[in-house]
Amino acid sequence: MKTIEIDGWKIQLLVDDDGMLEVCVSNHDDSGVIATDTDKWGDNEWGERFTTEEIEKEHIATLG
Repeated sequence: MKTIEIDGWKIQLLVDDDGMLEVCVSNHDDSGVIATDTDKWGDNEWGERFTTEEIEKEHIATLG
C-alpha cells in the first residue's frame, strides 16, 4: 500500500490480489468526503475500485 498526504488530504493506493486498483481518500477535517457512485469504506472515507476488461477476463478465467 502507498499513502500520499497533501494539504490535509490522505490518499491510500493498493493493488489487490486480483490486480484491481483501490483508492481511498479522506480529509483531516473529518467531515466526510462526498462523491457519487462510490463504495463507502467508513463513515468519513470515500473509496473506489478500478479494473480493466483484461483484468476481469483473466480473473473470470481463474475462477473457471
